[in-house]
Amino acid sequence: MKSVDLTCTAGSNPSPYHIPLALTLLRLQTVSVRWKLHPTTVLIPIQTLQLKGKGQGDGVGCCQIVLGLDFIYSFSLFFFFSLSLSLSPGTNGQVTYGGISDEGFSIHPATGVITTTKALDREAQEQYTLTVYARDGGVPPNFARAAVKIQVLDENDNAPAFSRLYYSLEVPENMEAVELFTLRAIDLDTGDSGEMTYTITTGDPSGDFRVDRKSGVLSTSRPLDREHRARYSLTVTALDGGSPALSSTATVEVTLLDVNDHSPQFTSPSYTTDLSEDVPIGSLVLEVSATDLDQGSNSQVLYFLSRGSQGMFIIDQHTGHVITAAPLDRERTALYTFDVCAIDSSPASPRNSTATVTVYVQDVNDNAPFFIQDPLVINISASK
Repeated sequence: MKSVDLTCTAGSNPSPYHIPLALTLLRLQTVSVRWKLHPTTVLIPIQTLQLKGKGQGDGVGCCQIVLGLDFIYSFSLFFFFSLSLSLSPGTNGQVTYGGISDEGFSIHPATGVITTTKALDREAQEQYTLTVYARDGGVPPNFARAAVKIQVLDENDNAPAFSRLYYSLEVPENMEAVELFTLRAIDLDTGDSGEMTYTITTGDPSGDFRVDRKSGVLSTSRPLDREHRARYSLTVTALDGGSPALSSTATVEVTLLDVNDHSPQFTSPSYTTDLSEDVPIGSLVLEVSATDLDQGSNSQVLYFLSRGSQGMFIIDQHTGHVITAAPLDRERTALYTFDVCAIDSSPASPRNSTATVTVYVQDVNDNAPFFIQDPLVINISASK
C-alpha cells in the first residue's frame, strides 16, 4: 500500500486531499482511485506503477476529459481541472502541455490549467471539443493526447421575444367566451430560463379577457358589449423562469364588431301637436327622432307612417319630418291618431320601434252662416 497527496486548487483556495493508492505490482493490473469532491465524485482508472498527481481548476463549465484509452476524468463542477502523470522523478517527470488551437481557450504549459480567453455564448455554441497533449522532459520525450469536451452551461441572458410586438383582432360582440388566438414568445435559454408564463398586465381592469399562463392562448372571459366598450388595448407580458427573471411585452388591440342588438329608440313614446285646418299642403306638422346605439348600417334609421294617417300626412324617411299631404277640414275630421315607425338599415335582421302621433285640427272661421231652408216659406192662417 502506498499513499500519494493530490492538491485540488479551485480559484485561489487550495485544499489538499489525501487519496490512498493501492498498487498491484504483478501483471500491471488496473487500479481505481475514487476522488470524492463534494458534490461530485471523480473516478480515475489508472494502469501504472507510480502516480504523482496535481489538480488545479479555474473558469466555469462542465466537461469530460479523456486521456488515451485507459484514463477518464469526469466532473460537473464549475472548474476546469488539469492532471499530470509521471512515471519517474527528475526532468523525465516534468510535464508540459499544449495543443489547444481554439481561439476561445488556452492551456497553461506548466500547470495544464485550461482557461477561457473570451466570453462564451451557449446560444451560439453549446459544446466544444478540444485536443490537448502532455509531453514529459525525457530524451526522447513521450507524448499523450486527450480529448476535452466542454459543455457550456446556460445563463439567463436572453429575454423572451414575441414574433410581433403588435397584434390586431376583431371580435363580434355578444359571443360566449371563446378562444381568440395564441401568443407565442421564444426564449433562447434552456431549463427554467427558457420556460415562460404569460399574463395580461394592463388594459383589462374588468377581466374581460384571459390568457393561459403556459400556452399563451388568449380568450374572452364573457360576452362583450360593444356599446359598453368598443376597443381594448391589452399588454401581454411573457416572463421567463430565470433568476433574475427576464420579460418582454406585446400589445394586442381588440376591436369589437357590431351586432344589431339594439332597436331604434324615439325621444318620446308619443307626440301631440295642434294644427290649423287651413295650413297649405306640405306644411310641417312635427319632427320625430329616433336613435340607434348600434354602428354602421345597423344604426341608420328610416321613418314610415302607419295607415292611420289616412293619406293626410307623409313623413320624410330620413329626417323624420311629418308634413301635410292633403287639405285639412276640421269640420270633417278634427282628430288624427297614427303610428310612426323607425326601422334600422341592418341588411340581415332589421329592428324597429314605434311611437304614437296625435294631431288636433284647430278650427278656422272658414264657414259663413247659412239657412237650413232657403227660401223659408211660412204659412199663416187668415181665420181668427
